[in-house]
Amino acid sequence: MTSRKWQLAAGLTGLALFASIGVGVAPAMAADIPAGTDQLTITAGQGSTLAGKNLTVYRIAEYPDVVMNGNDLASLSARSVSNATEQWVKAALDAQHVTVKAGDNAASTLLRVTDDTNTVRQLAARLATSVDGKDLQKKTVPASTTESVTMQLPAGYYLVTDADGVPILISSTVRGKNSLNKKPIGRTTIKSNGIKPEKKVKNLAGQWVDEASATNSETREYRVRFTVPNAAAVQTVTIGDVMENMEYVAGTFHATVDGADVTGQFNTPTKTSNGFTATSKNTFVAAHEGKQVTVTYSTQMTTLDKSKPAVNKVGVTPGWKDGVFLEGQPKPTVPTVTTTLNTYDFGLRKVSAGNTSKTVAGAGFKIQNQSALHQNKWMNWNAGTKQWSYVDAENAATELRTGANGVIDFRSLGAGTYLVKETTVPDGYFTHIKPSFRVTITEDGKVTAVGVDQAGLVTGVNNADGKAGTPMVTVQNVDNVSQLPKTGSSTLAVLLFAGMAIVLAAGAAGISAYMLKSRA
Repeated sequence: MTSRKWQLAAGLTGLALFASIGVGVAPAMAADIPAGTDQLTITAGQGSTLAGKNLTVYRIAEYPDVVMNGNDLASLSARSVSNATEQWVKAALDAQHVTVKAGDNAASTLLRVTDDTNTVRQLAARLATSVDGKDLQKKTVPASTTESVTMQLPAGYYLVTDADGVPILISSTVRGKNSLNKKPIGRTTIKSNGIKPEKKVKNLAGQWVDEASATNSETREYRVRFTVPNAAAVQTVTIGDVMENMEYVAGTFHATVDGADVTGQFNTPTKTSNGFTATSKNTFVAAHEGKQVTVTYSTQMTTLDKSKPAVNKVGVTPGWKDGVFLEGQPKPTVPTVTTTLNTYDFGLRKVSAGNTSKTVAGAGFKIQNQSALHQNKWMNWNAGTKQWSYVDAENAATELRTGANGVIDFRSLGAGTYLVKETTVPDGYFTHIKPSFRVTITEDGKVTAVGVDQAGLVTGVNNADGKAGTPMVTVQNVDNVSQLPKTGSSTLAVLLFAGMAIVLAAGAAGISAYMLKSRA
């Protein structure tokens, strides 16, 4: 058998193998790949698993002659493992206009396609789309929920197909060696058709969750994680978030890999009318292939309402390299993940303590956010934008008034604890009796309200469903001494003390007047 030195390409791994190529092919063999002592490790990449993957390995070439240089691989010879394999590979080469030279075989020609990586990618695609009906040596990759799986195989050159991804050409280890000419062999990262991100939002408690809530105008932080794809197929990645009822906060985009800041390896995010996009620089994918990248950024609620939750849908779009898909072959749909931020309402109804069916108009209330995040800030309501803002002083907060129906609606509030305080008592009612109550809203919209000052005048709610309706708190105003027991003993004592003080003052004034009159 004649031989000569050739430079072999390790397909999409970008490896250069120097080999002595033999003419002809190996004898026909069984359809299953035989057991071997070398390895091929297939990984999903950091932070991902092979769960649900449908992977198959096809054996293309074997290495009948291996030359060592000390403890290192020096050169290899390669040939097709069967006549069926030879014909399968040659058909792909012919379709790609790659000539098998005289005295050579198709498998060794395939390995030598080094100058044009686009051609290598297209050859992988042609091979993967033509496996049906062929008598090829193949092996299904065992199902796994782990990050990687290692198969024991004969040393050789393989095609790895993925029912939900891009095919890969890769060499196994050879005589247990995992590098050739200082280039890695025997390990590859799958090239999925789509990059599936994991997305979370930080709730009020600082936990990363799938769904949370917010007050309209507040900001919330998001986290997106994904595995950097195989650099042989992808040049760049673009993170895109499409938003409803909120907007991206410029300058908050931050990216890390293994804890290291890689924000500078992305172009400045472009803010759009409904979200943002951020594309990596050309070196990012090659530098971090198979690693997990974590991206965080913030959004601000703009038109968040109970009937219009804030929704954003994130996807990571690969910048595919030329040749990954055959001409006319559609590119895959970009997987997306959607996160929802809800907001809730509650109300108060003002009634007369003497006649609870009589609503009271003109009562004024202010609201304070007592959650740790807002540190007891008082709240301002903008009726035009329907947004809340925060102030330090109570006298700077918005006072909301009950209408003719005696009702105030506190709208578009996220999870937290709020103090609602009566600040203006309508005419005809005791002005020094001003009830207050505390409201707690959970992330999933459960509302509880209990009285604080003049608790006897407050009828609260317990774990009411803020998603299904608007929980209503009833607050009474006092206009008659007979209603005083409802306010509690402390208020009654104050009123009695105040009444006695008035009587004593009047008595003292009478005595003084009498004495003056007597002296006259």
